[in-house]
Amino acid sequence: MLKHNIFHGKGGLVNMETTGTIAMVGKEYPIADLRGFEGVKFILDGTMSGDLICAFPNITDEEVETIIEGKAKIGLFMYMGIIFVSAKFGNKLCGDCGFHVGMYSNPENISVPEVSDGEGMTMAVYAIDSTNNIIKRFRVTGMGTRWTRTLSKMVEEQKKLSFDIDEYRQIVTTCQQRWSTKDIMKMSEVYTLGTKSE
Repeated sequence: MLKHNIFHGKGGLVNMETTGTIAMVGKEYPIADLRGFEGVKFILDGTMSGDLICAFPNITDEEVETIIEGKAKIGLFMYMGIIFVSAKFGNKLCGDCGFHVGMYSNPENISVPEVSDGEGMTMAVYAIDSTNNIIKRFRVTGMGTRWTRTLSKMVEEQKKLSFDIDEYRQIVTTCQQRWSTKDIMKMSEVYTLGTKSE
């Protein structure tokens, strides 16, 4: 079971200059150093795509297979200005994380563009060994229209709010102590990813 987490990258910010970098299996994840991290992390790159990272120290082949090949549910829930992204992979692995555009060095550049019916943002789902930051495998999928529009609305709401890293950490910690990932998923707008053959 993945743990709840608060991950903020180095210094609390994600370096947006690294987005658009090519990620390759067997190489280090290029956007954030995940050494020592365990859990789920969500990153938006501002160009209608996102990364959902599942990182474990010494991740097993079975865990990688579950994350990459199996069915998954990805949820969105907003509470006190913070977006909670929850994920469930197969029947065993689940986790959630807080997300706020204020964690980025240039939050004004982060957005989820409008999508037409039947369209959605692209999501790369990564299985990463956090002992060395190496990408074991990843898959790329399209998210649903409603899920994408929900995320877009939440991100735009966040841009109107002030951001304080200490307040963010406190809210995330309080919520994760109060609610399990299962609880957060029940309160979320959920999109179900199929298997690779669907």
